[in-house]
Order: sequence, then C-alpha cells, then structure tokens
Amino acid sequence: MYLKGSPSGAFVRQLANCRWKSAFTLPQRRTYTESSGKTPSLDDLLERTKAIFPTNRIITKKARQLVELGAGSRPDLLPIKIGVVQSPSITPGLFLDVLLCDPLDPDQSWFEQLRQRRTTKKDNFWVRYGENGVKSPILSRDLRVIQNETVGDNSSKNELHRELFRNIEFLEINQPDLLHQSGSQVSETTSTVQNSVPTDCHLYIYVKSRPGEPLEVGDYPSLTVLNTSIQEHGASFQSQTHDDLVVDLEKANLANKLLLESPNNVSKYLELVKNSRITSLLFTLSRETSGDKPFVLLLQSLLSDIDQQLKFEQKPDIVREVDSLKKEIDSWAQLSHFELQSKIAPYLNDVLIQRFSKVAQIVPNIDDFDLVLSKYLFDDETYIQKSMFNFTPVKCHGSLLESTAKLNYLEGKVDLLLPPSTQEPEPLASPLSILKHKVINSDLPALQNQVSRTVLHNLAAINLPVFAVCSVGHVIDYISVDTAVAIVVFSFAISSNNISKAVYRYLAEFKNRYLDNTRTSIDRSFEHLRQRLERNLEENGLNKEEKQRLRQQLTNELSKLT
Repeated sequence: MYLKGSPSGAFVRQLANCRWKSAFTLPQRRTYTESSGKTPSLDDLLERTKAIFPTNRIITKKARQLVELGAGSRPDLLPIKIGVVQSPSITPGLFLDVLLCDPLDPDQSWFEQLRQRRTTKKDNFWVRYGENGVKSPILSRDLRVIQNETVGDNSSKNELHRELFRNIEFLEINQPDLLHQSGSQVSETTSTVQNSVPTDCHLYIYVKSRPGEPLEVGDYPSLTVLNTSIQEHGASFQSQTHDDLVVDLEKANLANKLLLESPNNVSKYLELVKNSRITSLLFTLSRETSGDKPFVLLLQSLLSDIDQQLKFEQKPDIVREVDSLKKEIDSWAQLSHFELQSKIAPYLNDVLIQRFSKVAQIVPNIDDFDLVLSKYLFDDETYIQKSMFNFTPVKCHGSLLESTAKLNYLEGKVDLLLPPSTQEPEPLASPLSILKHKVINSDLPALQNQVSRTVLHNLAAINLPVFAVCSVGHVIDYISVDTAVAIVVFSFAISSNNISKAVYRYLAEFKNRYLDNTRTSIDRSFEHLRQRLERNLEENGLNKEEKQRLRQQLTNELSKLT
C-alpha cells in the first residue's frame, strides 16, 4: 500500500512498481545545467516556482513546504506532519488511540491524559513526541519499531532502515472548515519550533467507514484507511478500491486493551493484531515517511497542480474573457464620465457651493473647514441640519464612489485572469487614489487658508474699525446707541457679503479645478487599466515557455529521486 497523491489520485502509483533507490544512502541534492551555464539547485527551481505562479496559493504553499523539507537533507531535522481526518461514524479519536498506544509501556499516564482530548471541545489537535509526556514509539524515529508488513513476513523489514526514519507529528482534524482560517482552533501541547503555519501538513490520512466517503480536505498526497470488520475465518467480498488500506481498528484497539490488562493475554493480543492488519498500516507509515519519500510525494503533487494551472492558462475561453474584460474597462470609463456629469457636478453646486458659501456655515466651521468639506466630498453619507433638531442624512456624491469600487474590482480581475510577474517594480497607486490624496492633503488646506484670510481681513478692515469708532463716538456723546448699533450691524452686513462673495468665488474655482482633475484622473485610470492588462498579457505570453521549461526541469529532478 502506497500513499496516493492528488488531485488525480494516480500520480504516485508508479512507485508501487519500483523499489526506492535510496534505501541505504541519503541522496544528495541534485542540480542541472542550463544552456546559460548556470547550475541552479532544486531549491532554486522551487523558489522560481513560487515566483512564476504568484497567485496560485496551493502551488506556492507546496513549493515552500518542499524547500523546508529539502531533498537529501538529514531526516532528523524536520518531522513529517500528517493530517488525520476520521469518519464521523467511527468512534472519535479511535485511529490515533490505536496508533499511539504502547501497551508495553508500564507508565500509561501519558496515554490516559492524551485520551482526555475526546472530552474537550472538538478542536484540531496536534500530537508530538514529548509533549504532555507523550512518548508513543510511532512518533519517534529512534523508538519506532522496524515493523513487518504482515505478521510472520520478515522479508518486508528489508524495506525499512532506521537511519532514514523521520519523526512524525499528527494533526487530528476535527473541524476541517477551520483548517485554513486565520486564528483557527488548533490545540497544541507545546510550542512549535517550525516556521510553518500550524495547520500545514505534508501528507493526509483519511480514515473512512465505507469506500468513497468524502473526507478530503485538500489536494495533497494521501492514504485512505478503510475501517472494516475483518472475518477471522473464511473469506468475504470486500467493497474497496485498489488503493484503500483495510484495517479493523476495533480489533486493534481491543488487542491493546487486553495486553494492558495483563501480559498473560499476549497470545490473544498477537491473534487480534494479525487479524486487524494494523501491522500493514504501521509498516506503510514507516516506509512512506522515510528519507526523501515525503519529498517525492509532495513534489509529484506539486507537478500535478502545475499541470492543472497550465491547462487553465491554455484554455480557449481565456481569449474571450480578455475581450470581455476590455469591454468592461471601456464601459467603466464611459460610466465614470457619466457619474461625474450627472451626480458629482450637481452635488458640488447644490451642496458644496450653495451651502458653504453662506456666512452661517463659514464662521462656525472656520477652524475645520477642510475637514468638513472632505466629509462632504469623500464620505458615503453625511447629515445636513435643516433646523435646530432636524439632521437629515444625505447621500454624498462628491467623489466617484461607484467608479472607484468598480476600478478596484477591475484591477483585481486583471491580475486574477493574467497574474503579473513578481519581478517587476511595485505598481503606482491608481490615479483616482492619487487625486483623493492630493485633494485632502493639498487642495482643501489651501482652500481653508484662503477662507480664513478672507474672514480675518474683513473683520480687521471693516468690523473692528467701525466698532471702535462707534464706541468712541458714543462715549463722547457724538452718536446715540441706536445709531452706533445700526452702523455696526451694517458693517457686519457688508463684511458678510464680502466674505460670502469671496468664498463663493473660491469654492467655484475649487469646484472647476476638482472636476477637471477628476475628469483627467478618469482618463488616466482608463489608460492605467488598459496598460495593466496589456502588460500582463505580454508577460503571460512570455512566461508560458518558461513555465513549461520549469515544469520539465522539476520532472527531471523527480526522476533522479525516484
């Protein structure tokens, strides 16, 4: 029984027809020679894989894991992480209980503590050697038994060599939906020393109660274990696939319990172990996690993912999708200009100019004039005071809200359809974002300075002198109080009119300048999208040959390892 890869489920079966060539010596890291004379290592190829498929998370993740595993590296450096997904119809935790139990260990306190995980909330649970006193031999490369595939078959031991064993870690997956979410519930019994994400696994085991039960959580090399009651006498038809490993977990669990109860039950223990075929599972785990075998399996899985990606990029529909995307970009430009003329221009006239050119709005907001205007320009919604206690919500149309959202969508769609090269310089921000930044940080503060100077100038040039003259005239009994008040009020009317006219002129100039800049930004954003699409089209055309060449180079490296 061999671990099978993904997504086709057949890319590892070729290993069944050949003995692993590196059984006795650790293979060295291979390199190849390009026509340029350079000899990049396998790590270089994997790093290039991450760079040339930047938007395919599965490919980049597997390439990173392969770099961490490292072909030809010391097996004791990095443990093999195996995810275990068990059928809900099987007793929770039964598979790991059977696998981890050491009935020959006189101290079973660690195993009893481990079994307590069943009573806690169903988190995804890491099991590592040495955590919480866990000392199961299956987890340790130094303590693991060199196991026969079947009881009495001593020849199978020749396939296993302790110097190639790796430490094993199990992730018991009880909540698959949380597996790839940030902050997912993963219980750990100690701090991890690896740089990997806690939920990263190299291999998966699916423990099923029936053939074809859908338990798969990802396209990774996997082993299917079919928990089926095995007859002790005679034979029966088994409904199973060729790659399923059939075991009887209940019999294996009973065997462990009997030996734990008394050493006198050793005969019954051996009989149950043989009938459960658990030795075949233990043998398979030791063999498939030894040396470079996990690296080979994961590399084959990576090549399968690359094939799927290349097929997607070569599909004829992509031409139609590109044409459709070009039409969407053209339509976006037309709709943006329409939004500018039909919504933004009337809004600036009705709200910005007519409202904020009045002294009643200028004076109370004089200190935060730019902040108030920025809210009316760029917020989705604001409130206008119609009376003392009546604040009416108003939809803001001071900027291209709908067009900006559509622009971000189109940018993402361009990069998703035709991923850009990561080698290029970081792209500049879109013209609409640049315009907003300029208006908030430059144009509006400049407008506030103009308004503030106008208000202060009129107060200093008209209102203060008039007030001073009227006050002195009243003191010397030159003018009456009523006359003084009338003159002061008249001066305020003159200054208010001057302020209102000046601010109206400033706002009108700002509006015209803002509309022109927005119109220009729409045109620049249109060119920005078209150039981005054309650039990505060109880069993907150039990268096709490189991707094919990289795929062939990885295949050549794989053939050297198998």
